[in-house]
Amino acid sequence: MQKAALELVHEELSPLLPNLVAMAAQVHDAIAPRSYADVVAEALKIIAGKLFERFPAERLRQLALGMAQRTSALQRAELGRQLVAGLGKEISIDVFAEPGIAARLDAFAAANVQLVSNVPQRFFDEVGQRVVQGLRTGERAEDLQAEIQDRYQLSQSRARLIARDQVGKLYGELTKARQENLGIESFTWRTSEDERVRPEHEALDGQKFSWDQPPSEGIPGEPINCRCTAEPDVASAFEAL
Repeated sequence: MQKAALELVHEELSPLLPNLVAMAAQVHDAIAPRSYADVVAEALKIIAGKLFERFPAERLRQLALGMAQRTSALQRAELGRQLVAGLGKEISIDVFAEPGIAARLDAFAAANVQLVSNVPQRFFDEVGQRVVQGLRTGERAEDLQAEIQDRYQLSQSRARLIARDQVGKLYGELTKARQENLGIESFTWRTSEDERVRPEHEALDGQKFSWDQPPSEGIPGEPINCRCTAEPDVASAFEAL
């Protein structure tokens, strides 16, 4: 979606930049600043309309649902491996019901439609502000084009950050739900054990918590861009297996 947003800006706004620079240079025209700003605003309005015609809400929901389902499959497979490691024997979680999981995936998809939509809209707003500012200060069309590309790179980074954060939160939510569905009442906090682990999470590494009384940081995956995981305390839940 972000790539499509940039392509539309290049198609609709970039060809206008030389004329906009010329308009902004007409300092004797008292209404020039407002007129070129209006041209930029109208172009970005058209661009936004075309983008969201390509990516209507239902398409965005389906994209988000696909991400949620892939995350769910990864988390489920990891839980299966954790059960084998904890019990010392093969266990298939296919035999267990998964109440509420499908509803959680649907809720994730619905909530993320707005988040996904906000990223390109913010990109358009930033492009509009930066182009108008550049026109006011006499920048060349080439400079404005480079600035658009810089805005895009920032927008891409923001989109990746949001995606990682949302996936991490969903992963943690599914971990909690599935473990509780299996009767697992507690977990051990595990970090990624690298230089990116934040100090407050490093301090939690190896500590055991009950799902109904997590630490102040919340559950693993819940804090912004948290990459920690919850190792299930399977022994008490599956002693009979």
